[in-house]
Amino acid sequence: MGVKIQLIALKPGNIKTVNRIDIVPNTIIDSVKQLDILVIPGGVRGTILAAYDVKLQNWIKMIDEHSVYTTSVCTGGWILASTGLLKGRNATTNWYRPETFFAKNGVTFQNKRYVKDGKYWTSAGVTAGMDMSLAIIKDVYGDNYTQGVMLDMEYDPQPPIAGGSPQKTRPEVFNMMQTMYDMGIKPIVDSLEHDKLKQDKHTF
Repeated sequence: MGVKIQLIALKPGNIKTVNRIDIVPNTIIDSVKQLDILVIPGGVRGTILAAYDVKLQNWIKMIDEHSVYTTSVCTGGWILASTGLLKGRNATTNWYRPETFFAKNGVTFQNKRYVKDGKYWTSAGVTAGMDMSLAIIKDVYGDNYTQGVMLDMEYDPQPPIAGGSPQKTRPEVFNMMQTMYDMGIKPIVDSLEHDKLKQDKHTF
């Protein structure tokens, strides 16, 4: 597409994922003042912390002033919602307890692979980001270019069994997965909410 892609970090240095893989950013948020397309990725602990990062929220709002598309993938929707930019809008995010960050930020959750509301595009978890990306490519370049990209990737998903969403997952599997997520995520959110409440009290 002839675009310049930047992987933007909060601070200098490589990022090590939970799987011990190093990600090498191109730059940091302090050095970026404008983007045509902003994609906010998801994750777990780092994403949750970012959703409470006022500096990052302000940077996203600054970029959003001139962006053509402001987007999020998976739990990146939690970060985008925390900025207030999605208030009163429809959006989607990872299947895990979307009300955690959506309802309290005035966002209406749509149980879809991806949602477009104005210039805001949000996708559900991980692979749904591919569907959203293809939809944006179609929005920019049309059907033929998009099909060319899909053929280049041979993107034609055919999973071996039904699944991949709460509606298509057996209840016992869904409950097991939700419990597993609760064990890792709820303590982080509860701690950050507690700190935020104390900070708000001191502010007033």
